[in-house]
Amino acid sequence: MNINEVTLAGRLTRDPESNQARSGITVTKIRLAVNDRKKAASGDYEEHATFMDVTFFDRVADTIAQYFHKGDPIWIRARLAVSEWEDKDTGKKRSALQVIGNTFQFMPKRQDDSPSERVPVQAQAKPESGEHDEIPF
Repeated sequence: MNINEVTLAGRLTRDPESNQARSGITVTKIRLAVNDRKKAASGDYEEHATFMDVTFFDRVADTIAQYFHKGDPIWIRARLAVSEWEDKDTGKKRSALQVIGNTFQFMPKRQDDSPSERVPVQAQAKPESGEHDEIPF
């Protein structure tokens, strides 16, 4: 069995950049900041951000470009791909790991919590109507 899937949740560090490929499909790139807490030598926890570039294609790319802006939270399902090329100056073979976005979900735009503590909007449970209508608090 082979699995190549990455799940990321974070905030855009800049507005999406969109272009048309020669084939006519849309290619949209975003830069994502994913925060994590690490314990420092002092024993206190410090926030640490990991920055990743994510590329989307076709209809998903169109939607990302239309609805997302710098600072917006996003939940992404993606795959990893290796890009290989030959350096023009040195002639050496080079490679880079890329994150290719497959799907996304909108996340709440609240300012008081971090993206790592959120769940995607579509995955949140909805209370049944009338279940707690009479609770006074």
